[in-house]
This record gives sequence, structure tokens and C-alpha cells, in this order.
Amino acid sequence: MFRHIARALPHLPAAAGSSLPCRAPFLPSLVSMNFTTSTADKKVYVGNLPMSMTEDEVKSFFESCGTVKTVKMVKDKTSHQFKGYGFVEFESTESAGQALQLGGKRVGGRPVTINPYKSKKPDVAAAKEASSSSSKIHFGNVPKEMVEHDVEALFAACGAIRAVTLVKDPAGVSRGYGSVEFEEIAAADAALKLVGRDVNGFSLIVRAVHENPAAGHLTVMVRQLAPTVTGDELAAQFAQYGGVERAYIIMNPETKQSKGYGFVEFKDPAAVQKAVDEADASGRKNVLLARKEESRVHTIYVGNMPLDIDEDKIRAVFESCGTIFQIRIANAPGSSRAFAHVQFETVKGATKGLRIRGTPAATIDGRKLFIEPAREE
Repeated sequence: MFRHIARALPHLPAAAGSSLPCRAPFLPSLVSMNFTTSTADKKVYVGNLPMSMTEDEVKSFFESCGTVKTVKMVKDKTSHQFKGYGFVEFESTESAGQALQLGGKRVGGRPVTINPYKSKKPDVAAAKEASSSSSKIHFGNVPKEMVEHDVEALFAACGAIRAVTLVKDPAGVSRGYGSVEFEEIAAADAALKLVGRDVNGFSLIVRAVHENPAAGHLTVMVRQLAPTVTGDELAAQFAQYGGVERAYIIMNPETKQSKGYGFVEFKDPAAVQKAVDEADASGRKNVLLARKEESRVHTIYVGNMPLDIDEDKIRAVFESCGTIFQIRIANAPGSSRAFAHVQFETVKGATKGLRIRGTPAATIDGRKLFIEPAREE
């Protein structure tokens, strides 16, 4: 079996402060590890609301995003006073996704905080057993109103703090996650035990930092993409981390439709590291660090070829990449297209073969070839 190896990372943060009408982002705001629709997928958390706000006013605020099913306003158990936050459930996951775009809009002079609903607490037991290999930790899922000194106060009891980094959007609004560097590793270990702590209605995420997980890597894999997302849109989304060499969507050779995932190749490993750090801190799960997936395989898959394709035509396309060990041609029953597995003698040859996808050279008889790492012999 030939499979690229990828490490799952904890979706791209929703843009805050947007005054645009509700619309679903082409990448999800945060990622659930579940791929099936659940009630949790239709809910959002809303915070920093005026305490005088009523249920009908909250419902009215979100109606432009879709049908609101329920509104739960969290109130003080004694005084029954609204505490300024709650949960909104929509009829559809699409409406919930659109609601996330309202984050940062002002209601009663306050920038509203909107986050995906988390149905479960983080794995506190596992986190308490974890240990850090460095004096730095990532934190996430904190109120966007928190500033650096608030974060410092949150972790102060763990030990002396060297630096606090709070990730912000271009408008200077906190994205609700960042990192803390302590003076000692023991302090970072103590911070890991705070996972799950309630921070103004948010369940705190704390993760250990592993030294340079992206060192030497240039490529990340992005899953759960909308069918209409293009390579250019993917590149634009990830350009915030650094120079993008190229980005491409993996297509189904039969339907010519997106398979729902793609790859982004950066020019500098530092950009990959930044993307990894932010994903790790914010709990995203749709961004994967491709562990040199293009350099670990000897065999590549080539699709969208005519049924009468012969080995010589395939060899002509790839022979400049390196010595070819063998070419295996096949076609699925009832299909009007053929595909092949091209096995090189070296991983370097396979890497070069993968790099020609999307270029003018990747065509046979006028057909644009689909090229990706082989998944099976």
C-alpha cells in the first residue's frame, strides 16, 4: 500500500469584525472531528451581549442567517439575570456556519463573540497526563475580549511567564488563541492541567508544544473543502502564513469534481510552522501537516487518460523526472477513461512527477492529467 503520511492538527478561524452579510466561508470556521451532521453542528455560542437583551432580540439578530430553532440564554441561578451569553440552534448546519460570520458585529456598543458550539469538554484526563517537551504551550477558545495581561493572569499561578502571544486578525481583534512561554518546562506542564477550565463561558483549550513539528516540511493538506473551492482561493487563504509556492485541489478523475481536499505548498518551512502553530492553538482539525508526503512515495497515480493510452505516451510525460521502474495501466469497468500507476526507482523521481501536475506538460492527447501520490498498488 502506498499512502502519504499526514499528522492531524487541531479550520481556519472565522473572520472577526466583518460587516458583510452572512455567507458561508469556503473553509469551515472551526473543525469538528465528526464528519456526520449532529445537533452540535447546528449550534453556535454567542457571547458579550448586553445583559438587557431579550430572547426575541437574539433571535432577530440571527434570522438573516437562516431559521433559528431555539435560543438558550444563560442566566444567573439566583437573580435570574441574563449573563450576557448563550447558545443558538439553527435548523441547518449551513445557517450555523453563516452565523459565525457575524462575530465582531456590535450590539449595544459591544463586539459580539460567536464560536462553534462545543458539545463535549476537552479530554481533561489525557491532558493532565500529558507533558511538554518545551516551556511553551498553546492555548485556545478564550473570549476574544481578553488581552495579553488577561492571559498572563490566567496562567500566572503555573509559574514565571516569559512571553504571551495573542493571535489577532488584520483589524487587531483577538482570534481567541495564542501561546504562552514560561521560564521553566515545569510551569508549562502545570498549564496543561488547566484544560477544560471555564473562562467566561468558554472551555479552555491547552496543548503542549512539540519542538519544530514542521521543520523541513513545505506542504500542508487541507480537508473538508467546499466543492467549489479553487486552488487560487486556497492559496489566498493560506497566504497569511507566508509565501505560497502553489496550491491545488485534488479532483476526481471520473467526475472532474473536487474530492474535498487539497494541498498548499509554501516557499519557506517557517510559514508551515506558523500555520501549524495557529492550527494547533485553535483546535482545528481540517489542516494536516503533510509529512513530506511527496517525498515518501515511489509511485504516483495518473488519471483522466484516454482508453487507448499506451505506455510510451505515459513514459514520454514522466521520463524526464527520473528512471521509471514500471507503468501499470488500468481502467474501471464502464469508465470512458483510463488510469495508471507510475512507479519510479527513487522517491526523488516520484516527487518530480508530482510536481508537474497543473503544468502544460501534464497533458496527453489534449487531456489534463490528474496526478497524485498513489494510494494503493
